[in-house]
Amino acid sequence: MAAMRDSNLKDNSGIANFVVVILVMVACIGIVTSYIITGRTLIIIENIKEKEAETKIVEKRKGNYTEDILKMSPYITEISQYGMVVDKEKVRKLLEDKIKLYNLQSNITSEEQIGGEDSTLEDIIGIVGIKVTSSYLGVNLAESGKVSAEARYRKFTETRDKIDEYKKSEIDDISAKKNQVSAIETNENVNYNTRIDELNRKRNELTAVRDKKIAELQEERRKIEYKIQLTKQEIESNSSRGAVNRDIIEIQGKIINPAVKDWYAFVNLGEKDNLKLGMKFRVFRRDKNGKRKWKGLVEVKKIFETYSQVSINKLEDELDPILEGDYITNVFYRPNKTLYVALIGSIERDMFHYNLEQIKRKLNSLGVVVETEVSLMTDFAILGRNYEILPTYETMRLLNIPYLENKEAEESVTFYLSD
Repeated sequence: MAAMRDSNLKDNSGIANFVVVILVMVACIGIVTSYIITGRTLIIIENIKEKEAETKIVEKRKGNYTEDILKMSPYITEISQYGMVVDKEKVRKLLEDKIKLYNLQSNITSEEQIGGEDSTLEDIIGIVGIKVTSSYLGVNLAESGKVSAEARYRKFTETRDKIDEYKKSEIDDISAKKNQVSAIETNENVNYNTRIDELNRKRNELTAVRDKKIAELQEERRKIEYKIQLTKQEIESNSSRGAVNRDIIEIQGKIINPAVKDWYAFVNLGEKDNLKLGMKFRVFRRDKNGKRKWKGLVEVKKIFETYSQVSINKLEDELDPILEGDYITNVFYRPNKTLYVALIGSIERDMFHYNLEQIKRKLNSLGVVVETEVSLMTDFAILGRNYEILPTYETMRLLNIPYLENKEAEESVTFYLSD
């Protein structure tokens, strides 16, 4: 049994050792594999970075080539002046000179990688030169540039000439306008000075007239003040004795050549006496005592220069006819003088046969100025009803203005203003 136990223990110990060995080997393999994989990954990453750096260098060099070709463009225009160049050596020589001129050596090495192809500097110069010189397009472009430049120069010259011509035309036009304005200004100055002289002359004339008028007005003022003083004295004198009803009946003309049977006669008043057609006069004579005796009423029918024909409208007594030398009068008539008549109180139709407005119109037609207040200009007044209560009546008394009232006023209006 012990031998069997020992044999079993030996067998188990061998298996365990084998398993341990297997596990150690697997671990070593994992470590090695991991190291290998990690190292390879790092190498790949490093290669990627190098390729990216190379790509950037290539892109930069491509950019440099593009820049170099652009720098060579002036040479292309220059060699195109020779026409179609076929001598490659001369072209290369010219290109090399241009390369030196534009310092391309610092940007291009002897061997450059372009699009995956290696080319020497000589190959690059040859390719560019051949393409440029063998291209009709380059020649045509150069010729077109030359023609365009010449056209632009001609256009510039034409434009400059036009501008010079336009400028000269504008200068001439401005000069002409300046001369015109100067002429107008000179003419305006002359007119202005002439106008000033004329205005000064008129001002002096008006000043002289004004001074003369002032002197006349001062003299007139002295006269008026003197008359006012006399009027005041007369008012004071009249106020002390009261108003006197002065006789306003005046002898204004005479009857000549009466023809009573034919009811007409003539009077010694005419155009020179401011007579009007239709004007009526009362006829009277004075007796031995100087008392008036009314004889009739006549009306002007025809007016001549120094006399007028009148119709006999009324006789007071047919046994006492109108005779040669009888006097005529009209209280509303003054030869060659404006008459001022005041209407005081209530003027009513039942008293005068006319209302106030009608009487005003009739008096105005005879050239009479009608007043509603008395003044120093008033010749006489016609009194209506209730005149005593009016302030104007007191003024009339103070100025001793004559007046017609009651029957005398009614008869005057009826005789002289009736149609």
